[in-house]
Amino acid sequence: MSSDFDNEGIALLEAIRGGKPERAFYEKNLDLDRSRSGSANHKMQCNPCELLDALNRHDFARADAVLSWCEWYVEQALHENECLTPNPSYRGAIETGTLALAGGALERGRAELGGRLLKRSRAGIAWILAGVAPGDARKVVDHHLDKVGQQVLLIGNGPVEPGLVKGLPFFAQPGKRGHVREGGSGNHFGPFEDTSNSGIAILVAQAVGLGTYPADFGATFRALRKRWPNLPPFGFSEEDARIARAWISNPTDELIARKISEWINGAPMPDFPVAFIRYADAAVMAFLSRVDGSSTGCEMIESVQAGGLHYMGSADTGSRDSDNDPTDDVRSQVATETADSVSCRWADGSGRTIVVPKPTSPEAFRFVSPGHPGTVSVLSKGAPMPSPDPTPSPTPPPSGAGFKMTARPLDSGDWLIVADTAAPLEIVSIHPEPNHGEPQRWVARKKGT
Repeated sequence: MSSDFDNEGIALLEAIRGGKPERAFYEKNLDLDRSRSGSANHKMQCNPCELLDALNRHDFARADAVLSWCEWYVEQALHENECLTPNPSYRGAIETGTLALAGGALERGRAELGGRLLKRSRAGIAWILAGVAPGDARKVVDHHLDKVGQQVLLIGNGPVEPGLVKGLPFFAQPGKRGHVREGGSGNHFGPFEDTSNSGIAILVAQAVGLGTYPADFGATFRALRKRWPNLPPFGFSEEDARIARAWISNPTDELIARKISEWINGAPMPDFPVAFIRYADAAVMAFLSRVDGSSTGCEMIESVQAGGLHYMGSADTGSRDSDNDPTDDVRSQVATETADSVSCRWADGSGRTIVVPKPTSPEAFRFVSPGHPGTVSVLSKGAPMPSPDPTPSPTPPPSGAGFKMTARPLDSGDWLIVADTAAPLEIVSIHPEPNHGEPQRWVARKKGT
């Protein structure tokens, strides 16, 4: 029996080809709400399917409704559950879905919106490019099958494992939903998935025209190219593709690295603090400084050294956050960098600390973002790290609230507002949501509660 995800992909492919998709295949997860909640892997197949089905039927009012959602989407950081995920199926759905939206916008005559969607599409592939390794990675032999439900470090120290894409190296890519064992919900007891990252390499191959992969992959991309032959693949012009190929060939070129960062900053990403460290021998180490939990574990750290020695670090156990799995353990994580390692642990301080050694070659430069969309920069060795923007001051309450107040930030990230008059509401906390495009939420409580 096919999953919702599989059926949504079937429906999208049919819509791209100009046919009539089975509405029951995608209607369940069709979501035009302006919300970052929910799984992007579903939304980014269902919403493009709805757009193209409407265009195929000449229902331009419905097509314009989806394009109105696109105006919101193109300004958002990626959805919380799959922020720049290394999971190849989900990442492929997000990137290919964005490209389908761009094609639909251009077909409808929305050139400006289509251009912005193409920039977003290019930014997603550029994010993968930032993690290009010096070659193929070595195979993860020990998946710690005797330690299911425990925190483990994955080490690729077996033979070199050629990827699915011939002619492309490995790509280091930390992110949500990137650390999970094989198995169905409540039964994630197998080896860890996607330790070869071959799926996201296919996206690079499609974007820059480098490498070959089996013909049974990429049907949706090929259908997009057939429908819109002049649509730049994932937003890459011929010149962009030439630059990307030069970067893959020599990822120690800092000038090209700055071009890659420009592409990333062409869209509002990332939405978490991150670094991709590049070393003189082309080794790469990438890590997230902090990330909230998701439905499956987050890969916090990934490193590929010259020669292919490969590390994948996460404090999560590889389970799925599910009511059906009593052993699930997916939590917020933090990472700490020292001179010779990067470590990660659960943010609440419990459990084991997972330590990944740094490559021994000298650091050349790094891509880095303090965690706000559009702030990726390339820092040469020794340059000062950028600091996160100061926490924004809370927006004043609506006029006529009836009290004066003072404010101070709490360790939780909330603001505590204390009234200094005899008002009915004397303590108010604010939950700011910067970068989400949503207004701040005010919660007022009576004194003593």
